[in-house]
Amino acid sequence: LAVQLKRFKHNITWDGRFESQKLNTKVEFATRLDLSDYVGRQRDDFAADPAPAGRHVYELQGVVVHSGQTIHSGHYYSFVRAPA
Repeated sequence: LAVQLKRFKHNITWDGRFESQKLNTKVEFATRLDLSDYVGRQRDDFAADPAPAGRHVYELQGVVVHSGQTIHSGHYYSFVRAPA
């Protein structure tokens, strides 16, 4: 499972141009992600059965980070969990 956070926003300037702005808000996250509350088996077009608790648990394996002042410049680097 790969999760990507949108870390920029688009603004319209006074003259109608689009500007992209990098968001520098700190993001914290756990090393385990349980999506069981958000996953279900589709029963029909209008309903789904909930997934069993703990069925969709993911362990963090790595993080990719952008370092730079804008979305148009900078570098990406990664942190990867070492094998046990």
